[in-house]
Amino acid sequence: MLRALFNTALVSGGQVFLTLILCSMAAYALTRIRFPGAKLVFVLILLTFLLPIEAMMVPLYQVVSGLGLSNTLVGVMIPWVASPFGLFLLKQAFEELPVELEDAARIDGAGHVRIFVSIVLPNVKVPLLTLGLITFLFSWNSFLWPLVIVQDPALQVIQVAIAQQGSPTQLPNWGETFAGATVATLPLIILFLLLQKYFTQGMATSGIKG
Repeated sequence: MLRALFNTALVSGGQVFLTLILCSMAAYALTRIRFPGAKLVFVLILLTFLLPIEAMMVPLYQVVSGLGLSNTLVGVMIPWVASPFGLFLLKQAFEELPVELEDAARIDGAGHVRIFVSIVLPNVKVPLLTLGLITFLFSWNSFLWPLVIVQDPALQVIQVAIAQQGSPTQLPNWGETFAGATVATLPLIILFLLLQKYFTQGMATSGIKG
């Protein structure tokens, strides 16, 4: 159980870190860099919401296995770091920032990298924290993809480890199962209670209603 918790924390933390980097850079490019077809690119990315995870399971497995990442923790997290929801959330936040701040920085000689790091990111801390929390919850609760891509029990995440307790030929031990579910849920409850204020602020400022 402790090993599975460590694996889950490692996967969730890595997925949050990579998702924030990738989605923030993509959102900046779509809101601040003018290029032909920018709106079309954004619409095509959002259309991936229509694809159920079951339909993507086989091609994802083939791609990850072809990269040599099957049965690894990197293979568990890497397909989900490009989040359409994360791009949408941060794009909404970036569009609310006044362009005058960036114009003043350009007059002082700042380029896109300096503007992105020094001006844009510090002003979207709440949406970034909101996206990080949602991504962490999604990664921590993932079950189907880790079950498919990982075969080594020592590399399994907590949700799969709980489901695989006991023998298939025996009745489940509900006491152990519910105890494991409680242990797996406690970190999420604590994290949400600590960051609830930022989560609600981020959902409000992004225009998403619960």
